[in-house]
Amino acid sequence: MGIFSRRKGRDDQGGQGSRESVTAFWDWWVAEGRALADASIAGRPNDDLVAAMSRRVSAVHPGLAWELSPGREAEHCLVVSPEGDAALRGAARRWVRGAPAADATWEFADSRQANREPESMTLEVGGQTISFADLVVGARREGSRIDVTVHHPAFEALDERARVTITFLGLDTALGETGVELWVGEVTPSVVPPLDGFGLAGLRAVVRDLEAESTDEDGQPHWAILNGTGDGGPILAMAQIPLHPATAPDLDTHAAVAVPYSDQTDSGLPGQDALTELRALEDSINGALGDSGRVVAHQSHAGVRLLHVYLDSTADDAVPSLAAVCDPWAQDVRIRVTPDPGWANVAHLRT
Repeated sequence: MGIFSRRKGRDDQGGQGSRESVTAFWDWWVAEGRALADASIAGRPNDDLVAAMSRRVSAVHPGLAWELSPGREAEHCLVVSPEGDAALRGAARRWVRGAPAADATWEFADSRQANREPESMTLEVGGQTISFADLVVGARREGSRIDVTVHHPAFEALDERARVTITFLGLDTALGETGVELWVGEVTPSVVPPLDGFGLAGLRAVVRDLEAESTDEDGQPHWAILNGTGDGGPILAMAQIPLHPATAPDLDTHAAVAVPYSDQTDSGLPGQDALTELRALEDSINGALGDSGRVVAHQSHAGVRLLHVYLDSTADDAVPSLAAVCDPWAQDVRIRVTPDPGWANVAHLRT
């Protein structure tokens, strides 16, 4: 739970984490903000912190929330969170990328971090003290995610809103905000304890195993093969796991790159020569874009491979770089670019 915090308002709207607003925030943090936060955490009266911090976080984007919480490596952590709003993930990621180096006292994060000992946490709700040690979780694997049922003995006496609040705070505490987004599917608070349930530490172990299965040693996502049928024959697709914007919050723009290939099988899928050329094109795209974009999925059908490329909307050279790589292709390549912070254009490829 945050020591001090500010939640976003329902009507918050605004900018997208511009370089100027991010730079202004960190200039203020170095000059004044850190001293205000140090004083507040030390217990010295300081009414200026919440107002000053809220004002400067709002300048990055009015929809962002912030909090000061215990750190994982440092003593304290300043968190600026999109609170699950896909449209704000990029602004939060640009904010944290502008941060100074962490030290023994302060570290910085763009999502709420998992607590080292989630079952030690307590929460006051409806006049009751809710111990997270009493949360019981049931888990069921569904594709690349885990559906969970969460029970607490106090749920029977609490309304639905309180149950949901406790459930999601418990999950965030165990897995971190990003961990919940990436690996948890359907969430069901329950007044009945699940069969074969376990505590938050057990859930963390289950998710850790799933993450290890889905990523390589460097933390990069594995890819899954998918098959389907369309109006011109079979569809062959591949997509990264997990296929979720939280894996790259600053890549908020979708580029659909339609690449025709003449070397094809009788069913319209790429032949061996086409596969070699298409793989080389993907490698060239990823190399040219660097941190400003990457291919996250593709689908082949009826002589055309559709590459799903996500780009950083603040990188002025991203679209020109993509076009330059595709220009030498022997056949005309079509590129369609649209804003898509929630990665809705690849939702059909999620497993």
